[in-house]
Amino acid sequence: MVKKTKIAVYTFGCKVNLFESEQLKYSIKNAEIVSYKENADLYIINGCTVTATSSAQVRNMARRFAKKGKVIVTGCFARNNDGLLDNEKNIQIIKNIEEVATKIKENFIFDVDFSNARPFLKIQDGCDQFCSYCIIPYVRGGKIKSILPQQIENVLKHFFQKSVNEVVLTGIHIGKYGIDLNSGIDLSDIVKLSHKYINRVRLGSLELVDSENKLIDKLITLIPQNIVLPHWHLPLQSGSDKILKLMNRPYKIVDFEKIVKKIFDSYKQNPAIGTDLIVGFPGETDKDFNNTLKFVEKMPFTYGHIFPFSSRKGTPAFEMEKEAGVEAKIKKERAKILRDLFFEKHQKYIKTQINIETEVVLEEEFEPSKFYGTTSNYLKIVFEGSGKVGELKKVKLLLRNNQLIGI
Repeated sequence: MVKKTKIAVYTFGCKVNLFESEQLKYSIKNAEIVSYKENADLYIINGCTVTATSSAQVRNMARRFAKKGKVIVTGCFARNNDGLLDNEKNIQIIKNIEEVATKIKENFIFDVDFSNARPFLKIQDGCDQFCSYCIIPYVRGGKIKSILPQQIENVLKHFFQKSVNEVVLTGIHIGKYGIDLNSGIDLSDIVKLSHKYINRVRLGSLELVDSENKLIDKLITLIPQNIVLPHWHLPLQSGSDKILKLMNRPYKIVDFEKIVKKIFDSYKQNPAIGTDLIVGFPGETDKDFNNTLKFVEKMPFTYGHIFPFSSRKGTPAFEMEKEAGVEAKIKKERAKILRDLFFEKHQKYIKTQINIETEVVLEEEFEPSKFYGTTSNYLKIVFEGSGKVGELKKVKLLLRNNQLIGI
C-alpha cells in the first residue's frame, strides 16, 4: 500500500484567505491533511501581506516549516513577493492557490467543508476602490470578480446538509457583488438566496460607498423579515474629512453618520455596529485625531478594530509617509486611546443586553453542558444547558462576573 503524502495548510489573514485554504483542503483527495503541529511532507502557507508585520510573520513561519519539510507559500504574500524567501532551501513561492492545487496534481473545487459552526462563504474577490494606503487591489486585482450564484448556492446546499445555522458572507468588497455579472443581481439577492438555506446570514465588512447604488437601502428593507442580522461592520478609517480625502475614501463624516443612523433606527433593539480605524496616517495632526475621537464618542459603535498606519511599498501612502509620517510613539499612543474608548463602548453595550432574549449559535463545548457561542448581534457569550455544537438556541442574557451568560 502506497503511503499518502501528508500535507499541512496554515493560514494568515482575512476570512477570504481562510475560505480559500478550506477550499484547497477540500480539493485535496490524494493526500492526507494533517495539523501544522504534526510532521508533514509539505506545508502550504496561505500568506497575508496587508501590513509589514503580517509579511514578516509569513516569512518566519515559512522558515520554521522549512526545517521540517517542503514549503509552498501562496496567497497575497506570494503576489506581493518581496524576494526575501526566493533562494531559501525547501521554500517555493506560488502566486495563486489554484496553481498550488495544480502543482500537487489536484483539481481546485469551489466548495468547502468547514468544521466550525459559523462557516465563511466567499462570494467575490477583487477591489476597485484603491484607497491610498491599501495594497489589496494590487494583490487581489483591481477588478470585481463575483462568484456565480449557482456556485454559491451549491455551497449553501452543502452547508444545509450539514445543519449549519449561520453563514458569514465574505469577500474583498462584498458590496460590489454582481457589478461584473451584468445580470442585475447584487448582494441583497445573495443574502436572500443564503437565507433560503441557512437560518442566520451574517454580512462581512461593507464599504460606505455601497450606499451610492442603494444597496444599503435594499439591505435595510430585509431587516423586518429577520433576514439581515442586527450586526453591521462599516469601516470608517478616520473621523477627519481631511484624512479621509488623503486616504482616497469616497465619503465625508456627515455621510457616514447618516447611513449609520438609518441602519440603527431600523431595529427595535440596538444592533451591533463595528468599524475599522487607522491611526497615524501621514499628515494626521493632533486636531485630526481629536476629530476622530469626538466622532467615535458620539457614534453608536459597539466595537472597533484599531490599526496603527503601516506603509506598503507600491501604494501612494508609501510616498506620503516619507513626506509627512507620524512618529511610531504617537501612533501607539493614539491607538491606545481609541482602544480604551472602544472597550468602554463595548462594556456599555453589554449592559444594555441584560435580560434581552436573543439567539446564539453554539460553537465550542468547553465543559459538560457549557458552550461558547455567538449571538445574533455578535456578542460572545457562555451558554449553559443541553445542546451540541452548531445548534441555534433561544436564550435570555444575564451578566455574571462581567461575562454574558445565555440561559
